[in-house]
Parts: sequence; C-alpha cells; structure tokens
Amino acid sequence: MAGPFVLYLLIVLAFYPSYRFLNGPDAISYISVAKHYLHGQWPEALNPYWSPLFSWLMIPLIGSGIAGLASAKIVCVCSGFLVIWSLGRLLRMSGVSGLLFSAALYTAAIMTASFSLIWITPDLLSAAVVLWYLTLVLSPSYASDPHAGIRCGLVGALAYFAKAYNFYFFLGHFTVLSILQSIHSDSERRRLALRHFALGLAVFMAACAPWIAVVSTQVHRPAISSASEWNRRLVGPDSPGFPQFYRLFPPSSPHAISMWENPSPSLLPEWSLIDPPRNLKHELRLIVTNLRGLFAILNHVSVFGLAVLFGLLLWGISRDRTSDILWLQILLTVALLPIGYVFVTLRDRYGWNDRYLWVAIFLLLLTAFLDLRIIGGALSKLGVYLAIAGVGLSFSIGPMLDLIRGRNSGRALYQASVALKPSIPAGSRLASCGQWNDGLGLAYFLNTAYYGVNGITADEVEFRSILNPNPHPKGLPQRLTPEETTRQLRAYSIDYFVVFPDCPVTPPDSVLANPIRTSDLASPRVYKLDH
Repeated sequence: MAGPFVLYLLIVLAFYPSYRFLNGPDAISYISVAKHYLHGQWPEALNPYWSPLFSWLMIPLIGSGIAGLASAKIVCVCSGFLVIWSLGRLLRMSGVSGLLFSAALYTAAIMTASFSLIWITPDLLSAAVVLWYLTLVLSPSYASDPHAGIRCGLVGALAYFAKAYNFYFFLGHFTVLSILQSIHSDSERRRLALRHFALGLAVFMAACAPWIAVVSTQVHRPAISSASEWNRRLVGPDSPGFPQFYRLFPPSSPHAISMWENPSPSLLPEWSLIDPPRNLKHELRLIVTNLRGLFAILNHVSVFGLAVLFGLLLWGISRDRTSDILWLQILLTVALLPIGYVFVTLRDRYGWNDRYLWVAIFLLLLTAFLDLRIIGGALSKLGVYLAIAGVGLSFSIGPMLDLIRGRNSGRALYQASVALKPSIPAGSRLASCGQWNDGLGLAYFLNTAYYGVNGITADEVEFRSILNPNPHPKGLPQRLTPEETTRQLRAYSIDYFVVFPDCPVTPPDSVLANPIRTSDLASPRVYKLDH
C-alpha cells in the first residue's frame, strides 16, 4: 500500500525547508563523529558515548558532498520509511485490515513525518530497527523458520548500534518472549523456540562484541557505552545536572567541536544505590517521578492513552488460554520498553521527552486499532467511522501541531552565523554567556571550536531542579564571578565571546572592548577578545 508512504514523503518535502537549519547538540556530535571517520581520525571516530549506526549511515552522504545537517535529516527520513513498513507488517500480523489498516498507517505516516523533522537524533532510526525486530520475533512463522533466531540476533545487534539502550532491551525482550513461546508450545515447537533463542543470542553477542571491545578499551573497563554511566550519574543525589552549564570546558579531543562530543562521566559525582542509605530513598523517588512522567507521556500521546492497553488486556485474559498470544506479546513489549528509563530518567535537556518511547507509542497506535477491530462488530457503520476518525485524530493532531509550531527553528541562529562569518574565521575558539545549546549551534555554523558558557541560566537551573528529585544536592558549582570568567577566557585563549540576552554573569568592560558590528540586528552580541 503506497498511500501512507506517499503522504509521509509529501509532508516531509512540504516542511523540510522550514527545518533545514534546525540543529542540536546531539546532532552536531553525531555529524562530527561521521566526519572523523571520513578524515581517518580513528581515536575520535571510535566514540564510546554516541552509538555508531547513525554516524555510519551519514558517512557516504557527507563523503559525497551533502552537508552534515542534510545528511542527518536524510537518515532520519529514510528511517521513517522503515517505521511505516514495519508497523504495516505488525498490523497485518494482528489481523487489522481494510479501512482500519489504512487509517492506522496514514496516522503513523503523519506521526513519523513530524518525528523525522523535529528531532535530529538516532531515536527514529532506533525505533525503526526495533520495530523491524518485532516483525521478526512476533511473526506467525517464527517457530517454523529455521533462520528466525539468527535474523533476530542480527537485527538486535543493529538496534544496539543505533542506541546502546537497545542492548539491554533486546536481551530482556528476546528472553521473555522465548520463555513465553516455550510455555505456550508443544514439545516440538518448544525445541525450535529454544534453538532460535540460543542461535539468536549467540549471533547477537558475536555481532555486538567488536563494538563492546572498542568501548571497553576507550573507557578502560567492561562497558557497552559510556552514555549509560553518564546518565546514571546525571540523576544522582548530588548531581549538579549538566556540568557544561556552569563553566567553560575545552572540546573533548583535538578535532572535536565541543566537550559534548565525548562527555566524560568523571565530570559528575559517583553514587551507590545503598551507600549511604539515603541513596536508596533517592532511587525510589526517581522511580516514582519517572513513572508519573511515563503515564503522562502515554496519556499525552492520545486521549485514549493507557485505556487502549487496558482494553486489550481485558480482552486477552477473557480468551481461551490456548489461543494466540500475540496480544500478550504486544503488552509485554510495551511494558518492557521503558523499564530502563524508569530507573534513570525520561527527561532530556528539554523536559519530558516522548522520543525515548516512540516504539511504545507506535505499539500504542497499533493496540488502539486492534481494539477497534475487536469491538467493530458491536458498532454501527457510522460508529466505526467515527471511532476510526477519533482514534486517528487523537494520535496525529499533536505531532502535526508540533510540526507547525516548530517551523523555522534554527533559522535565526543560521542567519546570525552568516552575518558573523566575515568577522570570525573558521577554527577560532568561541565561548558564550547564556544559552549553551545555541552557542554550540552557532559554533557549528561558524565552523569554530566551542568552549561553552561561563554560568548557568535561570531556565537551566529550573531544569536541574526538575531532573534531580533531591532539592538540595551537595557540591553545586558556584556561579563564576566576572573576574573568574575573565581568567577562564584567558586560560583557554578564547578568541570570540558571544553574549546572549539571558547572560547571567557579564565579564568586565575591559574584556568586551571590541564588539563585532553586523548588519543583522537580531544577532547576539559578539566580542573579539585580545589576550
């Protein structure tokens, strides 16, 4: 069925011009890593923090002359096609057909178009690969296909390369579903299920092993990614939040744009779950906070939210025990997807974030239309049409409004960089007062190194307090004084200093003696520093 793919492509093409200047700290880091591969800068390319698949897929695009941001966006858009295809297969497996099938895929196309343009991260790529894996492990032919386990292992490894979190998800999910299939199978099918599990697990571990070895070598201990340790420390009881919001940090390597290209967990305090005992209470507060956030996200996705999952559960447990268990596999998948985040955080630098749960959200959409298939016989023809319209709109209106509201994101920053380029040569050292994210974005457009900010802003303080349920963490860095800011700027030989409107600590006038004049009145104030 080509219609949903065509709709998806039309929405992307219509809105792409309004999003072509959108960047972000994560996107900039992935692009920079891809360029390290192209330039043969292997110690920097083999990055333990950022999962590699997103950067790998950008390499041929950037190598052919396509700009970094455009290359990243192409990977996101192509991932969206795989999302729609995989969801279509899962709908067929669930017995959803006809008008329900079409409505579900058209709704998914709108959602995916929004996700692919608003975020330049590997989250849509990760969702696409995980959904692809689900089409394999949930397939009716899984038990009889002699190569099903191997395929699951290979696609599971791709999911890990897309996002390190998927390493734990695959191990847990593949194990739980294999046990479930063994319980609900006769002796022959149970033997095949165990064979698939053993082969799939062996292939998965063998495929992941080389990258795990790379990461472990980089961090000097067994690890699948340094991101998991960073995120764990980030929400610790005495965590100050993102350390780069407080003071200047040099780029993480000689050719890096910023410290965010390979953030070191050593910048954050270690913590143990039980030592001291108050940490266990902190973890419990984290879990409660994140569970509230999880329910809020799932209910925000659609007004039907968790109700559709509850409806499928009631229908499933009322059926004959020997019947098909796809309903149970879907519910277990939705339950397993967010477990790791619940123990750490469902927030990023922007607040509660549904991009960590896109697979669960697409399965929520599938469940909603599966519920409609189940109850459709009890509704009139008009009732079915109204129910389809209501479910479709409830899932698609939010993403479409987000897409409309986010138009021209990043354009002002790009225009400021165009105005500043004649005055700021590539390769310079840039720092800013206020707006760490925008400062990095400006540095990316100017092709300069970014050393960060000299103090935390009010909105970043608010985010830190939301990220950490402990209201009084110990050891919060003190705000730099103007004199300390001056010393840091000189210590790092900063060439240009950008002052955003929410600058918390302005350096002395002696540092800001050489303003750069531009014709763009909307540009932030920029000063050339003399050392």
